[in-house]
Amino acid sequence: MGGFTPPASPRKSTVKDSWIIGILSVVFLIFMLMMFVSHLEPTLKGHNDFAAFYSGAKLLDTGNLYDGEALLRQEELAISTSSDQHGYIRLPFHAAFIWPLSRLPYMAAYTVWEISLVLSTLAFVTFWRPPGGGMNVLLVSMSFPIFAGIANGQDTLFLLLFLTGVVMQYRRGRKFLAGAIFSLCTIKFHLFLLTPLLIAARGEWRFARGFLTGGGILAVVSFAAAGWSWPLELFTSALNPQFSPSTLKMANLHGVMSNIPAGGALGVAIAIAVAVAVWVICRRSSFEYGLAAVLIGGFTLSIHACLPA
Repeated sequence: MGGFTPPASPRKSTVKDSWIIGILSVVFLIFMLMMFVSHLEPTLKGHNDFAAFYSGAKLLDTGNLYDGEALLRQEELAISTSSDQHGYIRLPFHAAFIWPLSRLPYMAAYTVWEISLVLSTLAFVTFWRPPGGGMNVLLVSMSFPIFAGIANGQDTLFLLLFLTGVVMQYRRGRKFLAGAIFSLCTIKFHLFLLTPLLIAARGEWRFARGFLTGGGILAVVSFAAAGWSWPLELFTSALNPQFSPSTLKMANLHGVMSNIPAGGALGVAIAIAVAVAVWVICRRSSFEYGLAAVLIGGFTLSIHACLPA
């Protein structure tokens, strides 16, 4: 397979390096916390994306998971306010997994959720290789998306945990299990739409079988939780323009092309080029690099990718 060889592992850190990394980590951590001071009140009150997740899980009891008006009414009951930009645009198994939390009072559920986000991040810091160790701490401390994810109660940080599990199992030769874990990444399925390129380019058929098996189980959970009509209901809900109020804020191809007159044809050409680039990387590099290319390409081609307010 291909001719690309990942760079050699960096030299072992010295005590001096560790001190430098530690100091930089603290500096970046303080800087990030300062950036989010203005967002502290809504974060502490749980007035963020978790309100929609919690309310959606509540709606499983009534069978109208994708009813936007019902979700806003449920948000009002939970936090005494609601946002027109909120809707449930996740697969039903996501709501089914959150359903136990919806049995708790809102703030108790929100506390558990936020702790889970932090623990997922810490697991990533602990187990991701390379680089590992203090360098992982430094890179996380300077990651705006991680802090934004915690402040906004987003589920994206669970992808760090899932992808860590995927790579760990793949490196151990457990490709079927790696694929099964990877199916959990469908909580943000639009970011992984280029996954077939990774599978086909590398011939990762055991990984594909694991992914399809895990995905099949999640599909059964979804239909059991939300009935047979949920795919159409989800599609309709996802097209609601209120969930993407400012296209110009989109940090992806969709956002860039929206500011260019008659950019549709150019956007299609760029999208094809992105897909070809992902195929080439998957074909010529390691599984990990290919997976990274799939994620970057999926983000680039996604429709909804708003920067936090």
